[in-house]
Amino acid sequence: MRLDLPLGPPLDLPTDPGDPHLWVGALGLALAFAGSRLYRLAIVGPGIALGAVAGLEIAAALDLNAQVVAAVCLGVLGGFLFHFVERLAIALSGAFLVGGAANIGGALVLGHAAPWYVGAAGAVLGLLLFPSLFKRLLPLVTAVIGGLCAAWALGQPDDLRVVAVVAVAGLIVQSATGKGADKDRD
Repeated sequence: MRLDLPLGPPLDLPTDPGDPHLWVGALGLALAFAGSRLYRLAIVGPGIALGAVAGLEIAAALDLNAQVVAAVCLGVLGGFLFHFVERLAIALSGAFLVGGAANIGGALVLGHAAPWYVGAAGAVLGLLLFPSLFKRLLPLVTAVIGGLCAAWALGQPDDLRVVAVVAVAGLIVQSATGKGADKDRD
């Protein structure tokens, strides 16, 4: 399904339940709107999303069934990895977040998709700096990671508008519903 927006390119809304983009988008919305209240989801969600995106990128040349299998397998593996290695998960979430933000920022500055090393440099920076900031920034982090997932699911991975709209809406909802009460957080 195509959604025409007044500003910018139209968005391709995934509607097929077998389309991994739909599931990454749904996970992104869950992270954006409830991430700080669901600490475990905030830990494993980026791992699932990162694994699913990696599976789809690896299997991009294959048919849809192979893409679904790759996305599910690597998504589950990413979720388990992030669950069992929480500190690493926090650092990798920072890498995912800052790397994605660097790709979008690079695209805005350059006027076209940023070279691979821009995202890699952002990912290394996020990997090193993010763990000390994670708990304080959890609502922001989950909202932005959710926005990045939603933008990717809509076929607009470099579109700051999609990321910003989902992230701001997620922050508003998380702020309105109060701070997370999950015991695992502390």
